Amino acid sequence: MTIIPLDFPGFGFADTTPAVPVGGNPGTTLGEQRLIALRRAAEIWGTQLDSSIEIRVQASFGTLSCDATSSVLATAGPVQSLQDFAGAEHPGTWYAAALANKRARTDLLPRADDIRANFNVNLGTPNCFAGAGWYYGLDNAHGDGVDFISVALHELGHGF
Repeated sequence: MTIIPLDFPGFGFADTTPAVPVGGNPGTTLGEQRLIALRRAAEIWGTQLDSSIEIRVQASFGTLSCDATSSVLATAGPVQSLQDFAGAEHPGTWYAAALANKRARTDLLPRADDIRANFNVNLGTPNCFAGAGWYYGLDNAHGDGVDFISVALHELGHGF
């Protein structure tokens, strides 16, 4: 799986805010920690998937719906879906691009990315699930924070 960060400089996966390494995540900026954690989630999925076709994931941080007590943590899904390709099990059935590529045993859209994921940049602020921000550690010791890797694993699943 290949992660393609889409954030502009200084924001999201490119945020240069200094950060102290946490929970086995050696990143020294917020953006580095975010990218390392997302790559770990992709590695975990990679151990479970049996496709030899590269899966390309667009990833970014943005403003998602939230208030002081609840939040949309993230969203993800396939960039494109395909049907009636060589290797499709059922005619007239739409397949997410990553699954279609696996079934076809080739990248059906070689210039296209397969999954699009967006994470809530405001999580943990006073007006967005106050006090429970992202935890970017790799050790599942998130305490009161929201484990970024667990959320990323869930969201990437929507893309398959």
